[in-house]
Amino acid sequence: MEYGNSHRVIYRVALIGLCLGVFAAVAGVIGAAIAGTLAPDRLHLLLALLLVPPALLVLAVTPTVLFRIRIADGRVQHIFLKRHVLSDYPFEDFRCIRRFERGCAAVLHFRDGGRIHFFGAHRGEIARLARDLPGENNETFDTI
Repeated sequence: MEYGNSHRVIYRVALIGLCLGVFAAVAGVIGAAIAGTLAPDRLHLLLALLLVPPALLVLAVTPTVLFRIRIADGRVQHIFLKRHVLSDYPFEDFRCIRRFERGCAAVLHFRDGGRIHFFGAHRGEIARLARDLPGENNETFDTI
């Protein structure tokens, strides 16, 4: 099984950002109309208000799609671009998973002191990963 964000997350984030951009652009038009500064030569600012929020959100989320956790053949692997194995530990050496440790969404701990730093995934994916890994003292992960 694989765990992590998919390309669908990028689409959702872009849509949310676009909604925020539309809200900002409408607010900008209303504000400029009230102030009397609405002019055709300032339309590029409205375009920036419309496009910057989705662009920033997509840039922030895209790196989280690049990294995944794979559990297969008795191994727990940290994967980059669905092909390259960054780290690999035996499934039976897994100890626990902790959220929000060292700036990561989750950190998987292993008996030999090894760790897999899971850069990012939404809460539901991390909760699913925690349920599927038999840790000694996994934190409780709620999906709400």
